[in-house]
Amino acid sequence: MKKGWFFNGLGIRGNFYDTKIYSYEELPPIKIDLDDDFEWLLKQPELKEHIYRYPNMSLSRLIELEAQTNIKFPKAFVNFVKNWEISYRIPKAMGYQFLLPKECIKTIGNYSGFLLRFMAGDYGEEVCLYLDKTGQHFVVQGFSTIAILEDKETSFFYGEKQLDIEKENVYFCATSFNEFIYRIWIEGSICEKNEYLPNWLKQDYTNHYLTLK
Repeated sequence: MKKGWFFNGLGIRGNFYDTKIYSYEELPPIKIDLDDDFEWLLKQPELKEHIYRYPNMSLSRLIELEAQTNIKFPKAFVNFVKNWEISYRIPKAMGYQFLLPKECIKTIGNYSGFLLRFMAGDYGEEVCLYLDKTGQHFVVQGFSTIAILEDKETSFFYGEKQLDIEKENVYFCATSFNEFIYRIWIEGSICEKNEYLPNWLKQDYTNHYLTLK
């Protein structure tokens, strides 16, 4: 499966307007402990300009989706949906918005299971949990030809009932939901010049890409 990370250049690996797929393998290593309750993020102050979250990202919607799939969703994802305070710490960047669809999409082929869309952005990109039938998961970014945000309830890829994600414009982008939230938080913080971002983390990101060059 293709791997990649979709964001702008941060002024570090490219300029701020250079929005594209970057190498997943070249992302800086994570140097803080990521717990399923997001205590690491809840220690940060609430931001005035934080990522938007639609009301349909609710526990009742999540219960409906779990019933559709008969899969127990990851603890970190459930905790994130239950606690709105977490998203208030994530900077608004790339036009990303948290939201949930009315249904998951079945996947076939080597990655048989389900896609659960939880985020969409201004570039036609959508971010999903991939869940296999045992509940193991990772995160993928997929790209549509037009934005889907006119219909907040519509599932990823415009009502497709099943997909082979190896044959679609879909990229593996995080080993877990926790990892994805960390990447969005730190890269959004760098992009939006979040004053609360610990300086050593920003410097570590910068030094990592300087070393690669």
